[in-house]
Amino acid sequence: MTQISPKPTPEQPEETSPNQRQESGNEEKNNSPMESSDTVISKSGNGLSSWWQRQNLKNKATITAILMGVIPSIVVGAIGYISTNSQFRNQIDTQIQQNAQGVSREIQTYLINRYDNIRSISESDVLTIQELRGIPVTEADKEVYLNRYLEIYPDYTFINILELNGTSRISTGQIPLPNQFTQSYFEQIITTQQGNISRVQEINGQNYILIGSPILDANNQMTGVVVGGISVDSIQDKLNYVAENNQEFYIVDNENNIVFSGDLNVVGQPLGDVIPQAQNVITGQENLSNLPVSEGVRNGEQILIGFQTWQQQQEVWKTIITLDSRTAFAHQNALLGWLFAGVVITGAAVSVASLYLAKRATSPILEVSDAVKKIGEGDLDQEIPVRSEDEIGLLASNFNEMTSQLRELIQDQQIFANQSNLLKNITFEMTKAFEVNEVFAIAVTEIRKALKSDRVIVYSFDENWAGTIVSESVDPQYPKAFGARIHDPCFEEKYIDKYLNGRVQATDDIYRAGLTDCHLKQLEPFAVKANLVAPILVQDKLLGLLIAHQCSSPRNWRPHEIDFLTQTATQIGPALERVMLLENQQLDSFLSTKLKDISFKIAESLTQDKVFEVATEETRLALRSDRVIVYTFDEDWKGTIIAESVDSQYPEALGAMIKDPCFADKYVEKYKQGRVQSTPNIYTAGLTKCHIEQLEPFEVKANLVTPIIVDGELLGLLIAHQCSAPRQWTESESGFLSQLATQIGPALERVQLLERQKLAESTQRQQKETIQQRALELLMQVDPVSQGDLTIRATVTEDEIGTIADSYNATIESLRKLVTQVQGGSHAVTEVVKEQEEFISNLATEILRQSDDINIALERIQSLSLSARLVRDNAEQAEQAVQQSNRSVEEGEIAMNRTVDGILAIRETVAETAKKVKRLGESTQKISKVVNLISSFADQTNLLALNASIEAAHAGEEGRGFAVVAEEVRSLARQSAEATADIEKVVAEIQQETNEVVKAMEAGTEQVVEGTRLVEETRSSLTQITAASAQINQLVTAISAAAAEQSQTSEEITETMADVATIATETSTAVDDVSRKFRKLLKVSENLQLSVSKFKVK
Repeated sequence: MTQISPKPTPEQPEETSPNQRQESGNEEKNNSPMESSDTVISKSGNGLSSWWQRQNLKNKATITAILMGVIPSIVVGAIGYISTNSQFRNQIDTQIQQNAQGVSREIQTYLINRYDNIRSISESDVLTIQELRGIPVTEADKEVYLNRYLEIYPDYTFINILELNGTSRISTGQIPLPNQFTQSYFEQIITTQQGNISRVQEINGQNYILIGSPILDANNQMTGVVVGGISVDSIQDKLNYVAENNQEFYIVDNENNIVFSGDLNVVGQPLGDVIPQAQNVITGQENLSNLPVSEGVRNGEQILIGFQTWQQQQEVWKTIITLDSRTAFAHQNALLGWLFAGVVITGAAVSVASLYLAKRATSPILEVSDAVKKIGEGDLDQEIPVRSEDEIGLLASNFNEMTSQLRELIQDQQIFANQSNLLKNITFEMTKAFEVNEVFAIAVTEIRKALKSDRVIVYSFDENWAGTIVSESVDPQYPKAFGARIHDPCFEEKYIDKYLNGRVQATDDIYRAGLTDCHLKQLEPFAVKANLVAPILVQDKLLGLLIAHQCSSPRNWRPHEIDFLTQTATQIGPALERVMLLENQQLDSFLSTKLKDISFKIAESLTQDKVFEVATEETRLALRSDRVIVYTFDEDWKGTIIAESVDSQYPEALGAMIKDPCFADKYVEKYKQGRVQSTPNIYTAGLTKCHIEQLEPFEVKANLVTPIIVDGELLGLLIAHQCSAPRQWTESESGFLSQLATQIGPALERVQLLERQKLAESTQRQQKETIQQRALELLMQVDPVSQGDLTIRATVTEDEIGTIADSYNATIESLRKLVTQVQGGSHAVTEVVKEQEEFISNLATEILRQSDDINIALERIQSLSLSARLVRDNAEQAEQAVQQSNRSVEEGEIAMNRTVDGILAIRETVAETAKKVKRLGESTQKISKVVNLISSFADQTNLLALNASIEAAHAGEEGRGFAVVAEEVRSLARQSAEATADIEKVVAEIQQETNEVVKAMEAGTEQVVEGTRLVEETRSSLTQITAASAQINQLVTAISAAAAEQSQTSEEITETMADVATIATETSTAVDDVSRKFRKLLKVSENLQLSVSKFKVK
């Protein structure tokens, strides 16, 4: 909202007030008797002349004296009353109009300032952006921001953030705000996207003025509305001073309803119900600033009414000031009493002394007449000379006293009005000041002009109640006191409490006021003759004194001068509070920015020296101090200054070693608990002589000490020195240094962690390289195994690779034994199979021959009887051959059993070797599990570091250093995961090679099983051969029996021989089958020999 001056309106015709009409009527009434007397005299001059001629001289003189004494007195009194009454009325009207203007300006300025507050809140980063320095801005952050603003500006009862539908999103204060969507000011904010001020609203029985401003995001889109509520009562309290001298104020809105008033009972009522005459006057008037003061009635009492208009947003508001008529005309009535008394006294004196004064009264009366005439013209400086002590002289003296009182009264009123306006102007100017010295300069300059004194100073106290003149306005002909330091040893004991209670000391003459010689010696160098002293209180604390000096001569300080200085000193306090608050806010903002920058630089530092260098150099620049040092302790709490940043004009302290015997006992635990020691002046802080002697070589005047804590232990102190002069350290500066020292601790921990991490990385890299080297050596050593060389042995060491090598050696040894056994068994099987193949071949030939013999026997059956003996012999030979065949088969079966047993032994050896290789694979799997576990730990560490980084980001600037540490931890976790992946890859390769060996073992086992099966089939064939041989044996026995019974019929012999032929044929077929199976067994045995021959076992 911009301030809009009232629009000029056409000049209104001047109206005559009822009071003016009354004065005119009185004047006419006073003039009427004189005009009537002149007419009577002119008409009856002869009669009066005859009567006058009949009177004696005494009567004439008496009558003349009476007439000349009384009539001029009446005339003079009437003229003086009329003239003075007009001046009184003009002054009263002017004062009422000025008060109306002052109240309007104050209300308008107040609302403008509050509007600017709400607008600045709506435009703040906390409300307009989603993230602040990378950290999301939450609703809680916004509520904290509003509550903090509410604490800084207690004028607001609440500050809420509303949705666009008028409901509250965030509320502060204790007053629930109803929905504002239908309120006109809220609709205008939504429509125009501009701030607005509401009319008075009643909320929870209280009247409030609501001020709103839109919240616009980066895309200029409205996301909400900030609404602040100001209690009407609090605004009215600021204008309570208007109620002095029976005045009352009314602030009226565009609809002529009362918004503010000193009378709370009329707030919200129409103006016409309270002051009907005021309603009638302002009806139809656009600009009331040019309207004259009117008269009216309020609660049955006569009042004077002043008007003023001013712009409030799009509406025109009005300020009405009323003044009780009795109070306004009190001085006028007193003047009338004085005039009446003067006239009566004069008439009485003239009547008593008429005879004596008849001749001498003419000249004084003429002088009085002339003086009264000039007074009637407005010249109140006229005085009647007193030439005698008679009634005329007394009349002249009284008249002179009366005019003197009139002059003093008018002068006092003018001074009061001027000082009131000046006080408002001074207060207004001080509200625009942004520095303490600027406030003081405005005050001393304007006060010296107003009081017309020779010097005005501001005398500020330090912590020991020693004073310094920090601001001065002085006449050039007198000595300057600016910068002078004055210490009154009695001040603290005698005067502090008095000045805190509001004491104002007026000294008309310092040599007659009973001051001590010490006090006089403090004042005499500055040519002081009289002074006026008022306290300057800031937040109920005595900041200093506002003093006016009169150097030319002693001076009688008048009450209005004392009140003016007191009120000005009272106004300086709030102005200083505002300026100090602004300076503290600016300092806090500056130090907060510097703290962030320094924290970033510290976080970027990779060594302890760099951390200390950044901390000392940047801290000295931020605090504008003369020196900043880092003071570290050894195990005996003896300190050494290891880092320093110092102004070139002061001595260096770097490397200095300082031993404080009391430090370990008194201060270590305090500093561990975070103690921050602020010393504004080392000579007044109660330090020991030893301590001061330690500081003096470095020209220290004041210091600020904070601890540096690393891993919960006191590493040292971060100290700021002021060498140029004592210095009052602020809470912002103490907090800044403490927070910076807090940042140094984690930074040093981070540096140490980085160093340990580098060492760990180096160790881990060496271990990794060693493991890789050993694994490579192991692979190179066992590589011939893949070529079948089972004589290779891996070198066994004490590390994990040594364990794997030992397992390899055991596996290879078992495999070598197995292969050796398989080679022996397969060779034996080959030999047996070759032998049996030859035997079976002979057996087949023999069976064929037997078949031929049987055929011959069948052909020669008719000659059986002749060849019975031959058949018997052949049968015996056949029986022997069958028995030999049975023995050969039994021997073959025994050899096959041995072959089967050898193959089974090979199978068991291969199975055992496979188990060991599998156990080796399980060992590598365990290594893989351990590696996976380490990888899981690395992933969890990485996740924890990421969470820590997020938490540090939520913590804002205080967690920035921890975020850097968390990022480093994430980097180490990532590197650990990569190293673990490499190890896992190597283990996987080992496990893959082991699996291939297991597969080879399993293939060998399958081949052994196949050989075992073939041997079993061969044995089964041999069993069949045995069975056939048994049958042949039976047949031969039958032939032998038949030969013995050749006498039997030839049919039986023929049938029997036919059976023998059939059996011979089957035997021949079985033998062929056995031969084929032996050849197949031989091939399997040769393949097995070929497979195992690849392995080198010797």
